[in-house]
Amino acid sequence: MKKFFRVCAIFFLICLILSGCVEKKEAETKVSSKENYLVYDIGEIPEDLYSINTKNTKNDEVLSMLFSGLVSEDYNTMEIKPALADTWTLSPDKLQYTFHIREGAKWSSGEDITAYDVYDFFKQILSSSNGKFYAYDLKSIYGIDNYISGKTPFEGVAISVENDNVLKIRLNSPCSYFLKKLTQPIYYIRKMDNNLKNWSKNYNEIKYSGPYKISGISNNTALLEENSNFFSKETNSMKKFKLKYHYNEKEVSAYTTADFENAKNIDVFSNPTLSEVPRLKAKGQIDMFKTWDTIAFYFNMNNSSIASDINFRKAMTYLIDRNKILNSISNDFAVSENTFVPAELFNAGKCEDIFRDYDMNLAFQSLDKSGYSFGKKVTLIYKENTLNRELCENFVYEVNKTLQEQNRSKIDFDVKAYSGKALDNVISKGKYDIYLGDYNIWYNSAVSFFDMWDSRSPLNVNYKNNVYDDYIYSLHNVDSDSDNILKKMEEQLANDLPVVPVALKKDIVCRRNSLTGLKENRYGELMINFLR
Repeated sequence: MKKFFRVCAIFFLICLILSGCVEKKEAETKVSSKENYLVYDIGEIPEDLYSINTKNTKNDEVLSMLFSGLVSEDYNTMEIKPALADTWTLSPDKLQYTFHIREGAKWSSGEDITAYDVYDFFKQILSSSNGKFYAYDLKSIYGIDNYISGKTPFEGVAISVENDNVLKIRLNSPCSYFLKKLTQPIYYIRKMDNNLKNWSKNYNEIKYSGPYKISGISNNTALLEENSNFFSKETNSMKKFKLKYHYNEKEVSAYTTADFENAKNIDVFSNPTLSEVPRLKAKGQIDMFKTWDTIAFYFNMNNSSIASDINFRKAMTYLIDRNKILNSISNDFAVSENTFVPAELFNAGKCEDIFRDYDMNLAFQSLDKSGYSFGKKVTLIYKENTLNRELCENFVYEVNKTLQEQNRSKIDFDVKAYSGKALDNVISKGKYDIYLGDYNIWYNSAVSFFDMWDSRSPLNVNYKNNVYDDYIYSLHNVDSDSDNILKKMEEQLANDLPVVPVALKKDIVCRRNSLTGLKENRYGELMINFLR
C-alpha cells in the first residue's frame, strides 16, 4: 500500500511540473502566437525612450502610440488642438502661455496627470545627458540657455506650476510657432524614470499617457492595447494590435517582405524593397504618401575638403539635372524639389532661381575657378539603400557625361555606402566631400528647416556662418518681421550652399488588401489608430 501511495505521489508531482511548464510556455508565447490582431512591423526603434537624442519618424510613431502632449496637431488641417491641456491662454504681450490640464486626465495606472508631472517632465529632459538636444528646440523659453550653460538652477527656467491643473511657460519673445514645436512627439508627457530606459523589459511599470499601453512583449513583438484611462478613446479604431520592432536596421528589410507574403505574420510595413513595389502595387497592396522629407546633397564645409570651396559647390549645384538624376526613379518614390522648404510652408526666393535650372555654362565657369585638380578623388557617401545608390550613380554618370560631351576630364568620384552608425561616424570625422542624405520638417513651420543651420543646432552638418547665426538670434529673440528674417536666411544659405535639395521622398506602405483607412501625416508618421 505504501508503495502504491508513493507511486501516486510521484505521478501527481510530475503532473504538477508538466502543468507548470505548459502554463509557462503559454505565457511566453501569448504575444507571439498568431491571433486576430493586426501586426505592424515598424522597423528600427530606440531601446531607450527616456532621453531620445535624435529626430526620427519611427521614434515619433512609438511615442504617439504610448504618450500624449499638452497639445497635438489635427491630421487633416494641421491646426493645433487640445490634448492633455484642454484649454490655454496667451498673455497680451504674447510672452506667457497658461495651460489648463483637462479634468480627468490620467495615467494608465489611474493616477491623475497634474501640472507637476508636466513640470517634472520638462525638468528631466532638460537635465538629461541629451539636455542640449531638447534645450536647442525649446530655447525660446526664458532661462533655458542659462540653465544649460550652468549659470542658473532649473528654478531659473520660466516653467512654473500654479496648482495641480495649471502650468505656465514664459518666453523670451513672442513666438508664433511655439505651440507647433510642442506638438512634436518628443515632447509628449511621460514619467522620466529608469523604466523608460529599458522599456522592453519594464513595460508593465511604465505609466502611459497616450491612447495605448504595452501589455506584453516577446520575440521583439509588443502587444499594444487601448489605454482605458486615455481621455480620447474614441479616436482609436483598434482596441489591440501587435507592434513588431527591431534594434538593428539591417534586420528591418531583410525578411519583412517575405514575412508579409509567405509567412503572413505581418500585415503592415513601410518602405519595401524598391524592386518589389511594382508587383505589390499591381496586387493593390501599396499606399503612397507625400512627405516633407527632402533628399539633398550636403557639402563638407571643412577646410580639408574640396567642397569647402564655394566655386566647387556652385559647379556641382549647377550640374545637378534633377530630371535626369530622377529619370530612372519612379515617381512612386520621389519627386523633383528645387527649394529648401516645401511650398506649403514657405514662398521660396533666391534658392528657387538657383536650383530650378540646370546651367552648364555657369557650372564650367565655377569649376574653372575652383581649386579642383582633375584626377583628385571626390568622396561621395550615402546611407546604404537602393534609392540612395541609384541617385548617387545617376548623379555621377550625368555629371561626367556632361563634362565629357564638352571635351572636359571626368571628376574622379569615390562613391561609398555606409550603414547608419558607420555613416554618422564618417560624417562626424569629416571623411567625405559630398554626402547624399535627407532632412525632414519636424513641425508645421519653415523655421524647422532654418533652425537646422544654426551653428549651435544638434542637427547642423558642418556649417557655420556668423551672419546666419545673427539672423537666428533675431528670429528667436526680437519681436520683428520673422518672414523678412527667414528670407534673409534663405538668401544666405543660397549664397553659401551647404546643402542642395534634390527631391521630396514619398513614403511607401505595404498592407493587406483587407485593411482600409491607412493614413500618414506630412512628417512621414503612420497614423496606426486610423486603420480598420
